[in-house]
Amino acid sequence: MGSPCNISGSASQFFFQNKHCAEYRALSIIAETLAHPQRTLLSTLMQHAVDREIALHFFLAEVSGQGKVAVSEFSADWIYLLEKVRPVVCTDLKELLMRNIWQRDGGRCCISKVENGKHYDGSFLIAYVFPPFSFL
Repeated sequence: MGSPCNISGSASQFFFQNKHCAEYRALSIIAETLAHPQRTLLSTLMQHAVDREIALHFFLAEVSGQGKVAVSEFSADWIYLLEKVRPVVCTDLKELLMRNIWQRDGGRCCISKVENGKHYDGSFLIAYVFPPFSFL
């Protein structure tokens, strides 16, 4: 999956200057361990927390030396929290973007994996991911 520098919109341009910072280390672990949508959800949590440094250091402390299983468990816990919150439906997306999202995710919810059929018919709902700063 590569370093966070290679994932569009997932990393700061400052990473080239300091590869030892907590943000680079955390997002690198996330990028190397998780696929979409878990990678995006966890990266968003790290980058948009009210106190990014605390969130980054907490994540690093939780997964340090424990491998991919710990990162997956951390991600699963975050998704569990997201599923407990009432979603906000996106109503302002263009039809082409909705079709592309449906195709990207194979016609199923990227979190719950519930399928919405085999062919795009425009009847599925896209919800905003609950902002992580509400928890931190």
